Amino acid sequence: MSRSVGRAIGLDVHRDFCEVVICEAGRVRSAGRIKSSPEVLELFAQSLGREDRVALEVTGAAWEIARILEGHVRRVVVVGPEETGIRQARAKTDRLDARTLARLLWAGELDAVWMPDEDCRVMRRSQVPCGGVGVRRSRRRCCVGCSGRLERWDLLAVEACVAMEPLLEKRLHRGA
Repeated sequence: MSRSVGRAIGLDVHRDFCEVVICEAGRVRSAGRIKSSPEVLELFAQSLGREDRVALEVTGAAWEIARILEGHVRRVVVVGPEETGIRQARAKTDRLDARTLARLLWAGELDAVWMPDEDCRVMRRSQVPCGGVGVRRSRRRCCVGCSGRLERWDLLAVEACVAMEPLLEKRLHRGA
């Protein structure tokens, strides 16, 4: 991928905010923080150029953020933490993590992980075992994901919820 076209943008993603760093012509600069809400991310995406590239690490919200951004930029690269070396860094801050992502993307040294398509997301959502209101509330505490972060779901989490169902129902009926 050519380094001379567009900018490389690193996002360090958190639940409430994203740290943004831009690498342009090989020079890195911080662009501050933005909220991680869909509305703010959409505004951010609209401010990006068609030739820009964005890198972010895999997190619970990474796939949704990637979907918001991908229609506005040349490429969105979602990477695993082992790919970046950020985990082993001596100094670890949000800004340094975003700088590392932007630099590696600019240098062409990041490989994206597989990104689930819309069909896969729909299938994952259909696997969420939500029953009655009380059981659903308990399952939400038991299994992260019922609140829209369904990308964290994997087969083991679903099986764990199903296995917990009899215990949860007993606890709910005992408390009533």
